[in-house]
Amino acid sequence: MSESVPGSSSPRTVIGKWLVAMMLGQREIRKQLSARVNYGRPGWNDDEAAVVEAACGLAMRSYFGAEYDVRDVTAYAALLRGATGENFAGGLMQLEALLRSALGEADVDVADIAIHARVKGYAVATAVALRKLAFGESQVKDLVTEAEAIASGRGRNPPFAGT
Repeated sequence: MSESVPGSSSPRTVIGKWLVAMMLGQREIRKQLSARVNYGRPGWNDDEAAVVEAACGLAMRSYFGAEYDVRDVTAYAALLRGATGENFAGGLMQLEALLRSALGEADVDVADIAIHARVKGYAVATAVALRKLAFGESQVKDLVTEAEAIASGRGRNPPFAGT
């Protein structure tokens, strides 16, 4: 993950701080930040979505490891869908595609999945994985800070949170 000392990093973007609040169950902080996501406008933007996607990629690689069985990804997608009772990304196959895309599988195309469904799927998959892995606050912050760096390295520029 981050090259900084573990536990010493903290997200700097609105979406990064929102993700941390979501992952740690900090409802009031998340609610406050929700008003600032996408520059205060409804919906999501590609720059912020890229941070959520990168966080999911990091979480999925931690959860599944480098050598995973695609059937485990299918089972995880079913678990997510069943646990929440929601129809993420239009169905189980699209949720599985999001997970496989986050794992870096090149032959998976998620471009036809609406941005709100991608963000929701990536965020929930990340939250569940980090809970199952028993990530503490410093680990969550490190993962999200690394996700911000990955998104920035991909040319994305999510808005900074400021002070």
